[in-house]
Amino acid sequence: MTSSLVLRFNNWARMPGRVRPAKRFGSKFHMSATTIHIWFKILGNLPIASCEHACVSYAENPMTENDFKTDIDLLEPIDLSAGDAPSPESAEQTDGVASSPEPTVPPGPPPPVKRRKLLLALAALAVGCATAVGVWLYARPSPLASPVAELASSADEATDSEKEPGPSGAARSPASFEGSSGLAAKLRDVDELRRLLESKRHEISKIRQGYQYGIFELEDETRRLMRQARIDSLVLARKNSEIELLLKNIQRRQIYSETLERSMQWMDAASEELLYMKRRASVDALVATLAEGIDLQRHLSELDLALKKFQPTPSRLLIDPRSIATPSMEVTARRLIEQAKLMAVSSSDDRNQEIVAEVCSGNVMRAGELSKLSLKAARCLAESTAKQLFLNRLTELSPLAAQKLAEWPGEWLCLNGLSKLDADVAARLFAWQGSWISLNGLRELSVEAGKQAAGWNGRQLELMGLHQPFGIEYLVQWQAAGGRLFVPEALRRSIDPAFGNASGNSDS
Repeated sequence: MTSSLVLRFNNWARMPGRVRPAKRFGSKFHMSATTIHIWFKILGNLPIASCEHACVSYAENPMTENDFKTDIDLLEPIDLSAGDAPSPESAEQTDGVASSPEPTVPPGPPPPVKRRKLLLALAALAVGCATAVGVWLYARPSPLASPVAELASSADEATDSEKEPGPSGAARSPASFEGSSGLAAKLRDVDELRRLLESKRHEISKIRQGYQYGIFELEDETRRLMRQARIDSLVLARKNSEIELLLKNIQRRQIYSETLERSMQWMDAASEELLYMKRRASVDALVATLAEGIDLQRHLSELDLALKKFQPTPSRLLIDPRSIATPSMEVTARRLIEQAKLMAVSSSDDRNQEIVAEVCSGNVMRAGELSKLSLKAARCLAESTAKQLFLNRLTELSPLAAQKLAEWPGEWLCLNGLSKLDADVAARLFAWQGSWISLNGLRELSVEAGKQAAGWNGRQLELMGLHQPFGIEYLVQWQAAGGRLFVPEALRRSIDPAFGNASGNSDS
């Protein structure tokens, strides 16, 4: 049957007007008897009629030379009229198939039902293979996503173990913080020590600020005495016992202040080192869920040493004063002498000194007569228990004096004698925690001072002498936050519409 089919196909292919079968399915070969024989062996389980029909249907739709330009396609077609066409016997000998010649039978129409069955079988096979490959690719875990998923899973397990501590939670995560290694407990100890260091640093910082203010106060007093005694040289300063004592106190406070500064630096470095060790141990504990070779025990040992090393004990915070290099008394005296030469002398200085002495002794009845607020006077007023301070004769206020005055625990502070308010002074003054400030002597309020006023936590602000609407938007913000603002009527008319708009915006 095979040789008969081959013979029929070759005889049909040699008919006039036919072209040799060309390239098929992307490979270069002629549809010869050998090829058909091989396909029969491959598809041995299929009916012979189906294979015969496939060969005949291929012969009915041959490929032309213009379809594929290959070396085989360039062959000239066989012309039977030239007499050089091989006979069926030679074709059979060439193909190596021994068969008796049979009469040539013209091909008939292919059976459509069997052709459709073959196509459906091949299509079903292709769909099945594609489906199997797709299912395999979908079910196969991604090598890139698996570490990320495992990392997220380990993080979830660590969170669950913290919420539900127990042996089951520790077993889910080998590197869990609640495991037997005790790493979580050590990290909590690190956090507790860092909080202790921060608390100690805040306390030392306040003490150091007190020393710094004391230095400024002593220097202020020294300049006043130098100006009053007309001391303009270092020799005269040494002969004055009061000035020499002040210079020694200044130098001693400078040493104390520098000692506290070094203690604060030690605590800052200790806190940073603890934070670094905590983060490194946390990262290694998380990586241990994905990789091997992470030595968590080493982190435990290092944390134990660090917890002992960075305890803020007195022996570690104590700094030897002899190791502190401060300016000599001579350098400080020369600087203060030059500054005293620039000071203005007022006839009210003696009276101010008398009032300051009374205030520092606890009597603030004459505090309103002060025309100048020294650092010493500001400190004594801040330490008083008075609820109201009327300092309306003060025409100027230094930033340091305003900072110290802001520590006063009273309720009403009147500074109606100030005609201007610098941004630096305003920043310190509006840090006061009282409820009522009167600044009725101000003619204008700068934008920078207005910004500081907008952040004040007080309840009532008086600016009845204000005429320039600079920084008015910040006053509107402060009033919208619940404060009571007292300004002239002309300025009130410009504030109320803006306040209405701000209220409307906040309501919307």
